[in-house]
Amino acid sequence: GVIEAAGTLQATNGRVTFSASGCVPLTARKLELGANDIEALSARLCPTGAPMFGFAGGAWNLRGRAEGVAMTAPFAEVRAEAGAGHVDASGAGAKLKVHAALSSAQVIDTAPATRFNPVVLSGPVDLAGEVLTADLGFRTPAGQALGHVAITHNTRLGRGGARIDTGLLAFAEGGLQPVSLSPLAGVVGSPVSGSASFGGTFDWTSAGVTSSGVVTVSHLDFTSPAGKVTGLSGKVAFSSLSPVLAAPGQELRAESIAAFAALTGVSVAFEVQEKALLVSGGEATVGGGKVRVESLSVPLVAGAPIQGALLFEGVQLHDLVEASPFGDKVDLDAKVSGRIPFESQEGKIRILGGDLHAIQPGRLSIDRSALDAVAAGGSADLPTGTTTAVEANDTFTDFAYQAMENLAFTTLDAGVATRDDGRLGVLFHIVGKHDPPQKQEIKLSIFDLIGRKFLNRKLPLPSNTGVDLTLDTTLNLDDLLADYADYQRLRSSP
Repeated sequence: GVIEAAGTLQATNGRVTFSASGCVPLTARKLELGANDIEALSARLCPTGAPMFGFAGGAWNLRGRAEGVAMTAPFAEVRAEAGAGHVDASGAGAKLKVHAALSSAQVIDTAPATRFNPVVLSGPVDLAGEVLTADLGFRTPAGQALGHVAITHNTRLGRGGARIDTGLLAFAEGGLQPVSLSPLAGVVGSPVSGSASFGGTFDWTSAGVTSSGVVTVSHLDFTSPAGKVTGLSGKVAFSSLSPVLAAPGQELRAESIAAFAALTGVSVAFEVQEKALLVSGGEATVGGGKVRVESLSVPLVAGAPIQGALLFEGVQLHDLVEASPFGDKVDLDAKVSGRIPFESQEGKIRILGGDLHAIQPGRLSIDRSALDAVAAGGSADLPTGTTTAVEANDTFTDFAYQAMENLAFTTLDAGVATRDDGRLGVLFHIVGKHDPPQKQEIKLSIFDLIGRKFLNRKLPLPSNTGVDLTLDTTLNLDDLLADYADYQRLRSSP
């Protein structure tokens, strides 16, 4: 350590005093506490009018105003800066007593992945005998109260702990917001209304540090990237706060998410590992069915992809299609089940080998203006019962358009995969029949049929004509997601 002091040293009648002529800078490279060393200490002790130091009769005292107090606690991955307050210390022989009234000190997270935003501490700090105690309130730099932390440390045993309690935090538009507490709350897009609390502990000995904590979400309404979330609640128990870890089985629930299709009864079960958040289960009700999370890994390190798979169970696709860019051209009544594995990185989603299949009959109607190209084939039954193939022509092409405008299907299978150009491809195979609102039929003479005079004429496709349809669709999903992300950023939601 280094102390640089200038002033007046006076000895009178067995009493020695020192009056500093200005602030006394103090620095120390390390305060050795085993595995819990404090490093890079610095401060200025300034005079308050009376002598800064006095000694008489075997007892001494030290008084002053502390400024610029700074130190680093690597074991907790935090640093304190800009500390200020009054210090009153005294001692006689082995007895030591210190009382400090901390008016403010900014605490900064130094962990590689930031856990909390800077907070300001204030309150009393006392050392009596071998035990250091502190009861500090903490607040945001803007002055919003966040709770308090109680600290105890036995200097002889090198053992102590800190108890953090926020109490019930109330969030409201224009007031306190979760994102002002931690960047980990960034997905909870402002404005947030509701309440939550946190309680945590750090315990240390000369051998090391353990920590734990619990976040309790009473009720939160907020904007997420998927849409407005209503009624988020649950409890997350962290087995470690440095690094942040949570055992499997943590669960959060939401009453609803107003996404492009309304989600209700949303729940998610997860764990937090050192480098990833792993979702082991979760579900939501949508379209009268369920979407479940088979697996999901969200990395907590930059540059790694999100990977997972969703299971669809009896989901009605009508509302999803209505909300898509095809909504004004396509009407689909299909209840499907299936599996969609995906990977997401840098805002781009890739789906590999996804499949969906209808679990009951349904209907499909596609406006012909939505189609780029149609290839049609068919056959004609002659009076003798024989069948002859008919080459593609305007009549059969028009038949294909009609078939897709009023198609009742019994089988629908869809393969979903991202293509080389980044577009999302969905390849449908649909088997059913033409089912227009009014019955349709064709009346032709035997001579029209034999002479094929009906070809290249527009004719009504007869009702109940069998249809075997392959429909190849693509969607510029990457562009749509990028535009949507820009839109969300404009609305101040990450």
